[in-house]
Amino acid sequence: MRKSLIAAAAAVLVASLSAPGHAELSLDGGYTSLNVRGLNSDQDTLKGFMIGAPIPYSFISNKMENGYFVSLGESMDGNRFHPGFRLEFIQSETAHLHDEFTFIFGHSIYDQQDTVSLLPLMLGFSPELWSAGGAHLSGSLYAGYAAAEDVHVVYVQHLPFTRGRNGLTQAFGGGFIAEADLRAGYSLSRALSLDLNAGYRLAEMGNLYDASKAPVTGWTGATIGFDMSGFNFGGGISYGF
Repeated sequence: MRKSLIAAAAAVLVASLSAPGHAELSLDGGYTSLNVRGLNSDQDTLKGFMIGAPIPYSFISNKMENGYFVSLGESMDGNRFHPGFRLEFIQSETAHLHDEFTFIFGHSIYDQQDTVSLLPLMLGFSPELWSAGGAHLSGSLYAGYAAAEDVHVVYVQHLPFTRGRNGLTQAFGGGFIAEADLRAGYSLSRALSLDLNAGYRLAEMGNLYDASKAPVTGWTGATIGFDMSGFNFGGGISYGF
């Protein structure tokens, strides 16, 4: 699915740049907030169980709350709405849970890590709201489809009885995504401008599925929903043709 989205974006880009009229390319990146509630809630449940165990332990835990994004956009001139497309990559930080505990029969290690990424392809428009001299302010509203992936890694070891075991699971899915943002820019020349942007992303991906078509489940066996909604804050450059 990801290869198909990239191929579709490349085809749209080539077609739009070869068409008559003025086009503008933009490259942006920055910080995004994330609160993957299903995954974080499951981690809290497992954390509570581990902390409640009546044995000495060394515990580390961090939720999936932050990430970054990179986007390539193209918009057409010709009317005040500037229709175009946007191809984006969103990567979460790693949600991490690590527990080590010692008991009378030995030492155990449990390490769990999850990383989620999105690849959206969206269509939309970017109307100009205000301009004066080289400064300008525009908005945008884009919507489309996003391919999603979760990489789940678990490492378990019980000393001195077993060697460490790594388990890697990849799950895939996708769903509707929409973004709205404001962009403030300053033109360095007729073609080149610098931009700052802030916006909100709606991206409820629902369930993701592994290679056997089974949905991702948590520690309790319940399915986990992946909500990648959040706020974007970043900047970039735009170049007009």
